Amino acid sequence: MPIRRCTFWFIAQLAIALPALAQASKPNGDWDPIPAKAPTADRYRVYTEAVAKGDHYIAERSTFFGGRDSETFIDGAELPDGSIVAFGNAWGPIFQESPKPLILGSGRHLGLRTTFVEKNREAPATQSPDCAAFIAFYGANLRTLDRVVRFDWGLGSLSAAMVLPDGKGLIIAGRSTDAFSQFKKLAHQFKTTPIDGGAYTFEKIKCPGDVFIMRLSADASTIEWVHVFEGAGSPPDGLFPGPGGSIY
Repeated sequence: MPIRRCTFWFIAQLAIALPALAQASKPNGDWDPIPAKAPTADRYRVYTEAVAKGDHYIAERSTFFGGRDSETFIDGAELPDGSIVAFGNAWGPIFQESPKPLILGSGRHLGLRTTFVEKNREAPATQSPDCAAFIAFYGANLRTLDRVVRFDWGLGSLSAAMVLPDGKGLIIAGRSTDAFSQFKKLAHQFKTTPIDGGAYTFEKIKCPGDVFIMRLSADASTIEWVHVFEGAGSPPDGLFPGPGGSIY
């Protein structure tokens, strides 16, 4: 599944290649070790042969999502019926129009930058108030894009997501802005816990540093509950199911 302006694709490719490379370097491996002072051409040949013989993932289906502006996928899962759900962020203000997305909440786009430089590398600016979470539902084998749900601009972005083990709900988490409080009217339950200390500024815009976790119905049409950790700062990069329906 191609991903725009995101390093995930490249990381996935390295994850496929590295086991083979590591085995190529072992004296007792299936292939000869790469000599430390071997010419570049020989090192490339040995590496290529190692990768060709090693374990591989096979891409069975692929698709494309998005328009002229920036979007990234952060996670995805296969549902019990064989369909695919993908979680991501978009920076707008243009967003894919077909199928027409269900927009949760009401916000506005500020026209802020979509990337920032971190450790001399350009990275997606998920801390930007413009960054908005979205969920895309594909048919089996990615043949159709059946449904899209997203936050309106200026409400919140995603850092982690998961499908509940029974497939009957979605859990998402990430950063949220002051405007996120409007979900009190949409959610069946809305809880806040003050922590403080995580506020920050992005392009002269003061951001509260709030972090949210939200449970949605399986089709993302209903917000079942929300918990906002006010001023928590960094959002989680993973979610895991615990005993008794708890989430870690």
